Amino acid sequence: MTPRDGAGAMPGHAVPPRQRRPAPAPVADSPRVGRLVRDVADGGARVVDAFWAEAAAAGTPLIESVPGGDGASGDEVIATFLWRGAGGDRGATALVNKLHDRANPEASRMRRVEGTDVWWLGYRLPSDWRGSYQFMPDVAQDGGAPTVTAAAAVPDPLNPHRLAQPGGAPDKSVAAMPDAPDPGHLETEPGTPAGRVVEHGFTSAALGNRRRVWVHTPHGYDGHGEGDGPYPLLVLLDGAAWFETAPIAPALDRLYAEGALPPAVTVGVDTLGASVRGEELTCHEPFVRFVTDELLPWVERRWAVTGDPARTVIAGQSLGGLAAAFIAGAAPERIGCVLAQSPSLWWGGRERSGNEHGGNAPGAAAQGAGGAARREWLTDWYARRERLPLRLYLEVGCDEWVNLAPARRFRDVLRGKGYPLDYREFSGGHDNACWRVGLAGGLQSIARHW
Repeated sequence: MTPRDGAGAMPGHAVPPRQRRPAPAPVADSPRVGRLVRDVADGGARVVDAFWAEAAAAGTPLIESVPGGDGASGDEVIATFLWRGAGGDRGATALVNKLHDRANPEASRMRRVEGTDVWWLGYRLPSDWRGSYQFMPDVAQDGGAPTVTAAAAVPDPLNPHRLAQPGGAPDKSVAAMPDAPDPGHLETEPGTPAGRVVEHGFTSAALGNRRRVWVHTPHGYDGHGEGDGPYPLLVLLDGAAWFETAPIAPALDRLYAEGALPPAVTVGVDTLGASVRGEELTCHEPFVRFVTDELLPWVERRWAVTGDPARTVIAGQSLGGLAAAFIAGAAPERIGCVLAQSPSLWWGGRERSGNEHGGNAPGAAAQGAGGAARREWLTDWYARRERLPLRLYLEVGCDEWVNLAPARRFRDVLRGKGYPLDYREFSGGHDNACWRVGLAGGLQSIARHW
């Protein structure tokens, strides 16, 4: 996830390896755009205006069946992203999560239907794909041709589905193909009983810093616990993303009201910019002490939460997913459930001698750039230890070419050790649009064992 303020540079060991896409993104021709090309010569402006009216009514991207009826077409669709170029010749680059390759930006350049203001780029995608995207419009230079280097990215004006971004950055648009997992819990349902969110300041002696912490209590919370015991506890790392940028509390309220999840107390832990995040969330022992010795006792004194590790969940995404698996592994006597979405399992440790918990020991075999061996620190850490009393939910996107193979290796180690594990690969990338939907499924997977 992106830190809320981006303060400071990410430390080098926390930056993912730069790898090109293993294969080009699956660019495809749009049947509808092809029909427009054929009609333009005869219909002129009238045809183009009708096309834009159709796109505005249907919403974008355009979603079409794959022509030809080949064997895979039933599980795939063509998604065509559209941009209306100012003055006709002002196009854009489509920045679609993990379909856009920063190492080859020209491949994401949208194509123009000649003689019109229609710019388009089509992809052949799984019918259950979901992803966020923006457009980078051309900016006209004085006396020169348009360029894509100077403009800020913007959401799709024809797509009403938006995802807020931290720090006041422009929203991203969200596209979902017809069979994508249902995001219904993220949609506001009038009359849903609302819980309460309170923001607190928290000073950590273990870390020597102060941060915000959000606590969400479910509707009807009375301080005495749910049913025959105290409330389950959920700790969400990168808390600002879940409680400030794009609040998750209404979704939790709806899941509780519909009986899809047992009511729980949720604690969101803030991130203090990129530089601090890159240290704290990379298997950092002081951060474990902060969570287990400071934060959780503070929560237990103030709210009626369980002390049972089997009903205590820590959840994170990206580096947060790495941290969640490490924290539970370091303190299974207090946290017994891990929900890791797109965890940064490529992480190879800190480049210094004597990394905490033996971080410079050889890790799981992986190939880096140029064929060089690259260890995967957390996978090796789990492999070298006896099985711990943990339950894990792990998911990763099929388009995450840096994360996918490390996640599969971690899965294999966990299964080989006999861990109770629910593992899922979804059609999408390293994307908050996917994580917000997947969080509910991950919590349900864990909670069904309570």
